[in-house]
Amino acid sequence: MDNKAGRKEQLTYFGMYIAKRKFMIKMIEKIILVVSGILFVTSCQNFNPVYPPPELDVRGRFGEYIDTTFEATADTFIVDYKTDTKYSTKLSVGEYQGFSAGFLIRFTKLAITDNPMDSIRIRLTPKNTFGNQSGTMTINAYVVEDDWDESANTDDFWHTPPTMELASSQMVDAEDTNAVYIAINDTALIHRWQREGEDNKGLFIQLGSSDPGFIREFVSFKGLSTYDWPTMYYRVKKDTVFTIDSTNVGKAAAIYNYSPSAGQDVFEIARNTRNLVVSSGIQSRVFIRFDQLLEIPNNVIMQAADLSLYVNDESFTGVADSNEMVNKDHSAFYNLRLVTDAGESFEWITVDSSFTSNTKYSLLLRQEDGKLYFPEEEQVKFGTSYIQDIVNETKEYKWFQIQYQNEYNDISVVRLFNRFTSTPQLHVRYYRVDTSGL
Repeated sequence: MDNKAGRKEQLTYFGMYIAKRKFMIKMIEKIILVVSGILFVTSCQNFNPVYPPPELDVRGRFGEYIDTTFEATADTFIVDYKTDTKYSTKLSVGEYQGFSAGFLIRFTKLAITDNPMDSIRIRLTPKNTFGNQSGTMTINAYVVEDDWDESANTDDFWHTPPTMELASSQMVDAEDTNAVYIAINDTALIHRWQREGEDNKGLFIQLGSSDPGFIREFVSFKGLSTYDWPTMYYRVKKDTVFTIDSTNVGKAAAIYNYSPSAGQDVFEIARNTRNLVVSSGIQSRVFIRFDQLLEIPNNVIMQAADLSLYVNDESFTGVADSNEMVNKDHSAFYNLRLVTDAGESFEWITVDSSFTSNTKYSLLLRQEDGKLYFPEEEQVKFGTSYIQDIVNETKEYKWFQIQYQNEYNDISVVRLFNRFTSTPQLHVRYYRVDTSGL
């Protein structure tokens, strides 16, 4: 009896063991199914990264967070009176405060000589008036006899051209927003252009009257809307019937000059009043240096950096309540470039070309509320690109260069304070990593 009872007890315990094992196996299977489901869902979703709070950041435990501002140790500006304007979206004519403008233009797709053209009207679409907002001027269209290309503004020849034959004159009003038409009725000239085709020399549009106190700006062949491009309307004879046709295929080159009156040179005024100048048309670029960058140890991780330059909006000549040389139609953005080497007098300059192939190095300063600065997203790019490279000594550093984003479009002059007035500043934020315990 005792043996039977003991065996019965063993069978009972064994049964309980088997039941318990089955229960555990089922639970494990359920857990596996749940975990597999989570992994599957996770693999099919993109979660936003979650960063630890600063007190738990591993970089904070192994280093020190630095937030500091440097003041410029050197600054200057360099003027180029013959910048390349081949990408200009504007063509200008007129004169204002010593700045003058004109442009070369030709149309390269004309009717074939079998269909002779007998009259031409060239339409120009107004874009802006720089300077006085009222008044009139006469513009002259001269026949060009010499070769030129869209970079003609870099050629001394077109800043003091020889006497040319007058083909047409037209009155232009500063306030008129309607298209301006230049009529050409010289059939011999028109037929010559037809024979020359794409090789015709076109016209030089210049101011024909005394200083009107404004510069009229028109849309060029590089403008955003093809409808607003310069357009040639011509009457052509096909068989015995006259028809009107048009073309807006052509080339142009903006030509700018600067001949200020005594004591009115804005660049001299800026130097004498401890200012810097960024300008377009007559190109001026600012160069700034912060020697403190070279003292930052290379065991740092750059987070961001900002550059601040402060605008002096005073009139250059005292004739206005604010800077009369700022073109309100000009973009308020500026390119930053890294100068890796330069001559002592800036007779030559070497600029890092990384911005041409890597957008991280393509940096735009914005002008707003009286200063130039980097928006937040550009601050991160600036800090993690050029500043980190300078600290790591992977790029040479002589200067930062600031220039108009579109420094070939029109005349515009911005005045900035230099290091002796409202000092340009460089604000950097980085982690100094302590590797001694690693």
